[in-house]
Amino acid sequence: MKRKGSYSHFKNKNRKMNTGAPSLSTLASLAAAGRVEEDETVKGLLLSVQYTGNQRIAEVAREYLFRRAVEQMVDPDAFAPPIDADQARGELPLGQIRNSECEFGLFRPELVQGTYVSGRIGSGKTTFIRRLLKQLILLASSIAMMVRIMVFDIKRDYQDLTMLFPEVWQFKLPGNDFHWNPLEPPIRSWHQWAGILASVFANSAGFYGGMSTENLTYKYLLQLYRRYDTEHGIYPSLFDLRDYLKWLDLTKKVDRRSEEYRWFVRIQNRIESLCNALGKIIECSQGYPLAEILAHHVVFEMAQLKQDAQSFFTETFLTQIICHRIENEERGGTLRTLAVFDEAKRLVPKYREQSQQAISNMSTILAFGREFGVGFLIGECQPALLADSAKSCSYSKVCFSQGHGKDIEDSVKSLGLLDADQAAEFHKLQVGEAIVRLAGRIKKPFVLQVTP
Repeated sequence: MKRKGSYSHFKNKNRKMNTGAPSLSTLASLAAAGRVEEDETVKGLLLSVQYTGNQRIAEVAREYLFRRAVEQMVDPDAFAPPIDADQARGELPLGQIRNSECEFGLFRPELVQGTYVSGRIGSGKTTFIRRLLKQLILLASSIAMMVRIMVFDIKRDYQDLTMLFPEVWQFKLPGNDFHWNPLEPPIRSWHQWAGILASVFANSAGFYGGMSTENLTYKYLLQLYRRYDTEHGIYPSLFDLRDYLKWLDLTKKVDRRSEEYRWFVRIQNRIESLCNALGKIIECSQGYPLAEILAHHVVFEMAQLKQDAQSFFTETFLTQIICHRIENEERGGTLRTLAVFDEAKRLVPKYREQSQQAISNMSTILAFGREFGVGFLIGECQPALLADSAKSCSYSKVCFSQGHGKDIEDSVKSLGLLDADQAAEFHKLQVGEAIVRLAGRIKKPFVLQVTP
């Protein structure tokens, strides 16, 4: 007979205790330790234990949850459990979810809702964008769908696309193989386009306060358009606007003692700068047909353009696309054009919205594009300098590692990471790894390992 205080007695007693059904609170504690409390399967197990009291289910739950808790203790993963494989897959495969066999991809309806990609130089941001573009071109070719990419390349990061895919057009700005007239209306009414162009010009030039630069530019444009036979498709060019402003100045049509003249000089200087930067591409009455451009994959290489010319060209060209689609009643949320630009703070800087105390024109275009089949993929290495409105209108947020505190804080905020352990992962991300959050299909953030 075993003595009551012997080791054998203690061992047998402990075994009997362990064979009892675990309590619901014990299972919940194990789920929290294993970071699986939000997992739908685990929720189902706990509900079964709660409502049926089935000992066998409780034991299976304990065994599973104990194993996950030990895994978290040995190799912690702030984003456990991994996403379900069926939920993660998409028609554009981009990489694998960390600590799982799941392949992750995006769908075209998700791209039209906006994609935001951030990360320090060398983190894998550009590799991700390039991967996505290649997948989209391949998909467009395989099923003959009318989806086209339009890349505004300021760093020559996407030159290889034209070598890999002969169907991709490339135009170097400035250059001799592309002609564009920002004063050529994409809509029937040149009068209406003059107002839109004046707004785009003032916004891209960063004119704030004082007498309305937008109104003055609109006034000068109307005066200029009336001097041309617009009924027969003859429109003034940006060079013509420059020369007209010079004529107004030389003939003293604007009182040099007035406030208007102070703003007139600023407009004149900025137009002169744009003409010098864009050169021969704007020396025309009618440019390359917009419909033909939209029918092809296009890369605009803008590395040699000044920053103000890059902003003016990109913002004006995108506005022409939206207006063209409005004019032709090409509405609907189906993706037809994916517009891509890296270093997005040049187009939608935070300081511009802070100065204006309003949403910028470019942010309005980003939000407006979806209705007319234009999705935007924006990249940025310094997200703290990018306007919040550009991030908030993105369905997919893909954030690679950052090297600066403010940029890390901004990325954590953009992703909505309330879990401190998940936020701390930014300091641990390897090259090619990004924290991803979608506004729909997948409800929680996860870490993606991008396929080169």
